[in-house]
Amino acid sequence: MPKTVDWLGGQGVTFTHGHSATPLCAPSRSSVFSGRHAHHHGVRNNAASHSLDQSTTVQRYLKEAGYRTGLFGKYLNSWTPADNPPHFEEFALLQPAYNDARWNVNGTVQTPAQERALGIPALAARLAAGRTG
Repeated sequence: MPKTVDWLGGQGVTFTHGHSATPLCAPSRSSVFSGRHAHHHGVRNNAASHSLDQSTTVQRYLKEAGYRTGLFGKYLNSWTPADNPPHFEEFALLQPAYNDARWNVNGTVQTPAQERALGIPALAARLAAGRTG
């Protein structure tokens, strides 16, 4: 994996001793989005995604400053795919599942079967192969 680390961190900063204050998905992601620890942002478990105050997130400040924002992949655990993520201009959110995973692509919730019917084979093919990227 040295080539991958060089590629990702070669022009930036790498951390050789990183630690996670909250080793759960939604609280950790909420900390990245908000810059705060879980005891301050309120998302203390994977079922509490809607506790994050969306008005205090990095994506909000970036969008307000004129940056184009996007999110592709999983947003927060327990986030309902029908709910558009605030402060992102473009997004393709995944609700992972073994069968019939659902995506919210810029406000339209769909399954791989619907994508195939609509003639959008690339994403459906990646999902069928077990890849989301």
